[in-house]
Amino acid sequence: MERWEQLAPANDIYQRPPPRIGTAWRGDAAVMDQPAPVDDGPSVVNGMPIDHSGTQRAAQFGSSQVVKGLEGKRFALDGYVVPLESDDQGKVSELLFVPFYGACIHVPPPPPNQILHVVLRTPIDVPELWDPFHLQGRLHLADFKADIANATYEAEDATITPVQG
Repeated sequence: MERWEQLAPANDIYQRPPPRIGTAWRGDAAVMDQPAPVDDGPSVVNGMPIDHSGTQRAAQFGSSQVVKGLEGKRFALDGYVVPLESDDQGKVSELLFVPFYGACIHVPPPPPNQILHVVLRTPIDVPELWDPFHLQGRLHLADFKADIANATYEAEDATITPVQG
């Protein structure tokens, strides 16, 4: 298994936009020359700085449906690290592996069936948010819950290496 979309059942809707987020393009020629609508919720003020220091996170949305046939299968995916726990030397020992950077921190988390929970045998240095990694291991169906996001898959015997290039 080598593609993120393979983690979702064929009849699953990958993602739906969170409430109150506008569309960037409606496909309507009459609006092509107008600025695209953006998040225009009542609390948004143009030019208002974004403050990420609060405790409130964007709500996770999307499906928890899994592909049961992936249980115990080998996988290899490229993605990004969201650290959860570190060892006594400050290295990441437990993480969520996600398909895009910033997931769970600066943007709403991907659906639970697009997140892997990983406990590393060999912890890694804390990466930058945008550093891509290659993760290999064996998939297991799981129901992992964390404050930051939930995951419906777990990686066993995982090895993680930076993506070169």
